[in-house]
Amino acid sequence: MATWMNVRDYLLSNYPCDASGDDGLTVTFSTGEGRSQEIHVRPAGPAPGETTWADFQTPLGRLEEFDVGAALARTASFEVGGLSLMGDRVTLRTCVPLENLDSNEIDDPLHRLLTIGDLLRRELTGKDES
Repeated sequence: MATWMNVRDYLLSNYPCDASGDDGLTVTFSTGEGRSQEIHVRPAGPAPGETTWADFQTPLGRLEEFDVGAALARTASFEVGGLSLMGDRVTLRTCVPLENLDSNEIDDPLHRLLTIGDLLRRELTGKDES
């Protein structure tokens, strides 16, 4: 079984990250044309102290400026991600279990959220603000 620290160490070794303690980290990607996309990765589980999942979220926009109905309709065809809230931000979110986790099970959701998140922000907000 992988641990949250295994996931954290893998991300820090392979991606441009801003570590925010043991509670999570932020991976920032340049998406071209001066745009960037952040993905927040944190430990998650059924109860505090029971980390059994890695939680990936990428901000799409501020709730008060965001057309949630359009986002729900648009995400219906995507294979990963569901809409969620992180503070006052609408996010695209997916989680992966730590049990038997391989590097591709970290890389794949990270890159899918990156691509889909940037697409949704571009289509639904026209902004490069998370």
